[in-house]
Amino acid sequence: MSHSVAAPAAARTDDADGSQTVLKKVLGASFIGNFVEWFDYASYGYFATVIAAAFFPDIAPGSALLATYAVFAIS
Repeated sequence: MSHSVAAPAAARTDDADGSQTVLKKVLGASFIGNFVEWFDYASYGYFATVIAAAFFPDIAPGSALLATYAVFAIS
């Protein structure tokens, strides 16, 4: 019959601290990536009328805005 011996408490806390550090890095990177993505959406939506006037000056303003949103949807 074999008996299993648990690891010392110090070994378990070091492993848990390492996992917590990795988890914090992953959460931080995820937050930054998500923030940049939503900032991109918000800024493009906010400046859509300016972009429409700059890139599609020869067509009607409503059509230019729809074309701007179409380019955003494709990208």
